[in-house]
Amino acid sequence: RNSSELAAVLGDVAWGDSKDTVLKKMKTQLMTEARKDPKVKKDPLLMQKARKGALDRHQRAQKSYTRLEGDNTGYEVSVISDEYSTNNGESFIRVKDSVAQRFYYFIDGSFYKMVVAYNSSYLRKTDFETFVAMSARKYGRPTSAEYDDIRGEEQLALVSWTDPETSLSVKNKKELFDTYTMAFT
Repeated sequence: RNSSELAAVLGDVAWGDSKDTVLKKMKTQLMTEARKDPKVKKDPLLMQKARKGALDRHQRAQKSYTRLEGDNTGYEVSVISDEYSTNNGESFIRVKDSVAQRFYYFIDGSFYKMVVAYNSSYLRKTDFETFVAMSARKYGRPTSAEYDDIRGEEQLALVSWTDPETSLSVKNKKELFDTYTMAFT
């Protein structure tokens, strides 16, 4: 598969970018999205409100920067607890929206992973197999699939895609966190 298909979710952000570069690209992307709305283009007050909203989201992302150091990071029992190692030079930026939380991970200052943890309200009644099927329509046939005991029965737990540049792991985290995650590395 074309390597750009899995990495396309990153937009302008590229593997290896620094935290400052990711934040700069994120700000540009947020401002571009704010300007795209046809209603906003015609109304200066709406444009100002959209611009302020984009700048506020960017500022919250900037303030969310967290180094994963020490024994108590605050994320040991969280939806991302299996996505990092402490005292390994890792850190992340968290971005929230109405669909998901996106965690941009850095190791030794370089961007290497993005984890998307979907809001349970966005998923509504979507089961994991349906979620995986929607992902397969976008990314093609998965490379691997694993089953595990979830809520007392054998269920699909992890599905992966790989290409020369990017790997995607889709995980069923319904049992503890009522969500699914996508980890792009």
